[in-house]
Amino acid sequence: MKTLFLNWVQIAKRNKRLFAWLSGALALIFLLDFSLRVFVARDDELRKFLAPVVHPLANSTGMEAIRARLEAALPAPPPAEELAAAQPREIALQGVFISKRSRVAALVLLPQGNKPLERRNVGLGGEIDGWTVERVEVSRVALKKGSETKELVMFRVR
Repeated sequence: MKTLFLNWVQIAKRNKRLFAWLSGALALIFLLDFSLRVFVARDDELRKFLAPVVHPLANSTGMEAIRARLEAALPAPPPAEELAAAQPREIALQGVFISKRSRVAALVLLPQGNKPLERRNVGLGGEIDGWTVERVEVSRVALKKGSETKELVMFRVR
């Protein structure tokens, strides 16, 4: 590339008419090439919009076979009612009633799924949603379910 440029410079120095003629010829070739590439109309067939080929949908027997195989491989999830029944409901402490003869906790089963809010008064040894009331104090209640124990606190002291 360097030698081509050096030869071009030598021609320009030695013969200015030859340099002008070659420069003009190169410019003409460039303009002709550019105009043919850009401005010459293309074939109209290339400019036409072709609608996409429409393939017929798979027949229903094939779709049913695919659906049956998918249902066999991926079992359907259980209904929402079963899921709600399987999950334990949250219990909140609403109040405590203590007298000389009894200790009762006012507990609330919070709503879950289609189950509404439930309020129950449960004494010592009583049951709520599988939990047994083990201890009732002024502001707290201890519940037990198997080996699991949880404590509900009505007021937290800072």
